[in-house]
Amino acid sequence: RQIKEREQQKVFQCLESYLGPIKETLLLETQEWIECLGKLLEQTAKQELQTLMISLEGLENCLIYPKNGEELENVLQAISTIWGMSLSVEITYREIEERYRTLQMYGLKIEKSQVESAKSLPNRWESIFKRSKEVHFRVTPLKEKYTEITKMQILKFLKEVDTLETKFYDSGPGSVGSALDEGLLLLRHFKAQLGETVEKGEALNKQEKLYVLPVTQFTILHTLAAEMETLNEIYEVYQTYLDFEERWKALTWRKLDLDLIAKEVVSVEEVLQTLKTKHEKAQTLDEIVKRKDKSKKLFSVLRKLKESKLRPRHWRDICTAANITRDKDDDFDILNVWNVDLDMFGGKVHAVINLASNERTIEGDLQEIKELWEATKFSINRLSWIEGGDKFFCLGDVTKILDHLLGHHNMLD
Repeated sequence: RQIKEREQQKVFQCLESYLGPIKETLLLETQEWIECLGKLLEQTAKQELQTLMISLEGLENCLIYPKNGEELENVLQAISTIWGMSLSVEITYREIEERYRTLQMYGLKIEKSQVESAKSLPNRWESIFKRSKEVHFRVTPLKEKYTEITKMQILKFLKEVDTLETKFYDSGPGSVGSALDEGLLLLRHFKAQLGETVEKGEALNKQEKLYVLPVTQFTILHTLAAEMETLNEIYEVYQTYLDFEERWKALTWRKLDLDLIAKEVVSVEEVLQTLKTKHEKAQTLDEIVKRKDKSKKLFSVLRKLKESKLRPRHWRDICTAANITRDKDDDFDILNVWNVDLDMFGGKVHAVINLASNERTIEGDLQEIKELWEATKFSINRLSWIEGGDKFFCLGDVTKILDHLLGHHNMLD
């Protein structure tokens, strides 16, 4: 408007300037900006208008006289939503009105239906709000009836929670002792059952809010959820260990990499130590540690076997004692020794290794004796019994040979 009102010509001292082209250019640029910004303003106004209209239509459809508890909950939820959003709706439709007023002020083209819908928002919202009051008054008797039903449902649900708590502590995943595989299955079962129970409790709390009842705090469920989270964390470590264990069992003696296995055992031990610090009284964790220690002890025995040079007869003794089936003379499945009595097996391995060591010592000594005697030679000398007489062959000094003979005799004894 200011540009349009400016004069076409202006005198600057001795010069007279014609401002028409400048005014036309500025007006054209301004109009382009108005159209561009107006388009954006219309898009946002239309979007907010549609969103609000859909929301109001949905609330209107919910304001019916309910025939059952589910419909009653929907009606009460709609009424609560309407009463809670009153201020935000008023702010929204006033903003929409202001945007369409701005668009009209600048002479931009707008769909007539949009303008009419925007103008109808205050009356429509007032109508919906009044309707919610009327419906709330009409459903009050039904609301009182279902309030009592909800109270009874809460009492029944509390008994279900008590039953679940008893089952969880008496026969849940934390009560299986060394039967960890069974505990893993029970964990999945109770996890699903607890999830369903928690959802049911949340639904009942939602009903309590709708019927303006004090919200019941299901503290037992919170405790069970915390216990379940702890057990889930512990059994995740057990599952990791179980995966390692299954892979170890599938190995053969030839492919057994004890250094790699030692690293894997250490990684499990570190996690178990961290959990032990967090959950000192977790019995399930103690059982996992025992199972890990048993595997560790077995690998310690197998490492001794790896480092010992045993002969076939020694292997036969060990396999007979441990009831191991060997496919080949120098190979067998680790699964065959997984469940052996480690005290018996370890003792037998220790005895056989000592025997093999002693045998190697004796064999080494015998080899040494053999080599010595093979290299030993008697000395023959020519001596004369009388001066100037004939010389005869005589055996030389054998003191050193006798010393060796006596020493080897004592060694073999």
